[in-house]
Amino acid sequence: MSYWTQRKATWLVGVVCLIGTTHLNAQVVNPYLQPGVVGGTLNPAFPSLPNPFTPGLPWWGFNPFANGNYMSGAADVYRAQGQFLIDKQMAWLKREQVKQARVDTQRKIFDEWLYERERTPRPEDVRQQAIKDLLARSLNNPPANEIVSGVSLNSILTAIEALPKKNVPPIPLDEEVVRKLSVTRVGATEPANPGLLRDKGNLTWPKGLEAIAGDDVADAREKIVVRFKEAYRQAAESDSGKVDPNLLRDLSNRTQLLEEALARNVNNLPFNEYSEAKRYLRLLRESLTVLGQADAREWVRGGNVARGRTVAELVQHMTSKGLRFAPAVGNAENAYAAVHAALVKYYQQLAPTNPAAVENRP
Repeated sequence: MSYWTQRKATWLVGVVCLIGTTHLNAQVVNPYLQPGVVGGTLNPAFPSLPNPFTPGLPWWGFNPFANGNYMSGAADVYRAQGQFLIDKQMAWLKREQVKQARVDTQRKIFDEWLYERERTPRPEDVRQQAIKDLLARSLNNPPANEIVSGVSLNSILTAIEALPKKNVPPIPLDEEVVRKLSVTRVGATEPANPGLLRDKGNLTWPKGLEAIAGDDVADAREKIVVRFKEAYRQAAESDSGKVDPNLLRDLSNRTQLLEEALARNVNNLPFNEYSEAKRYLRLLRESLTVLGQADAREWVRGGNVARGRTVAELVQHMTSKGLRFAPAVGNAENAYAAVHAALVKYYQQLAPTNPAAVENRP
C-alpha cells in the first residue's frame, strides 16, 4: 500500500469515529434538563448545580470535571490532614534530634572540662615551679636589685634550709659584712625593716629629701628626727618595751607629708636622688612598723640581727630565729653582693648536682 493510500485510510477512520461520537452524544439523556426541553444547562429543581453533561465534547457527553471542585476539595482536606500528621511526626522527630544534640553537646563540654583539668597545672604546681624558677635565677647572676632587695638571698636561704646538711668546707664571712645585713621576720604581715634603728635612732636625710623646699616640709623633717629618736629610746629603755601609739601615729602622719611633698617634686629632682629619697621613706615606714610590734625591744637591742662567722652559722642562726633578709639600708650593696656569692657557693656544696644550680638563665 502506497503512502497516499495509507493517509486516505487514516482520514476515513477519523471521520467515522467523529460521526459515531456525535451520534452517541445525541442519545445521552441529560437528567439536569427539564423534560421535553432541548439544550439548556440548568435544572430548575437544582439551579445551583452545574450541568455535568456538556454538549460538544467529542469523546462523550458527560463531563466528569463539572463537579470536580467539590470532590477535589474533599480530597484536599484528607490530603491536608494526612500532611499535618506527617508534619507533626517530623516535628517530634526533629525535637528528639535536638534533645540528642543537646545531650551530645553537654557530653562534649564535660569531656573538654576533664581535658582542661588534666592539662591545667594546679595552683600548688604553679607555686612550686615559680619557686624553682626564682631559685635558678637567684643562682645564676640575678639582677643587682634582686640581690639588694634580699629576694635572691631569701630564695637561696630557703632552698638551703630544705637540703640535708653535709660536712663541707666552711665559707668564712667578714664580720663587718654581716653587720650591714638587714633582717625581718618570716611571714610578717607588713614590711618590717629595722635598718634605720641600727644607729640608735639617728636619722640622716638623703639629698633628695633635703632639697625639697617649704616650711611644712622642713618642720616635718626636724620633728621626725627628734620623735623617731624618742621612739627608739622608749623601745630600748621602757619597762614594757612598747612605744607610745600616739607618738608612732604622729611619726606616720609626718612621714606621709614627706611622701606627698616628694611626689609633687618628682619632676624637679634627678632620678637617682628621687629614687634614693623614696627608698629612704619606705625604710622609715618599715622601721615604724618594727617599733609598733610587741617585740620592739628585742629588735632595738640587737636580739634580731644577722650573726655568723661562716655561711653555715649565718644560715643556722637565721633559721632558728625565723629571720629573712630585708632590703639593704645605706651603703650595704657590696655586703649583700658578697653574702649572695657566699650563699651560692654554699648551696652548690650541698647540692652540686641539683639542676637549679647549673641551669644557665639570663
